[in-house]
Amino acid sequence: MPGLNNDHQLERRLADLQTNLRRAMGDTSPSDVAKAAGLDPEDVTGLLGDTIAGDLYVVSRLEAAFGLELWPRLNPLEPEASQRTARRPDPSQDGRAS
Repeated sequence: MPGLNNDHQLERRLADLQTNLRRAMGDTSPSDVAKAAGLDPEDVTGLLGDTIAGDLYVVSRLEAAFGLELWPRLNPLEPEASQRTARRPDPSQDGRAS
């Protein structure tokens, strides 16, 4: 059934997103990452938790804060952008727009 395959693919992509986010964060706290990305800490912990509470806005803000792609690529032959070295978000640079 195509729907089941799509559900499996989505679950795999979301798991890859969580892995990429954890790798990019390193030892940086979710609160510091959230501040640097202009997000609430709950947005970051929601993405890291068992239930994905985030949305595309949250993912895009985190990608901007780290300077790399966190969402897994669709083409598995392309090198993962998340394999590059992430810059550490600077919580002193609040990412919220003024």
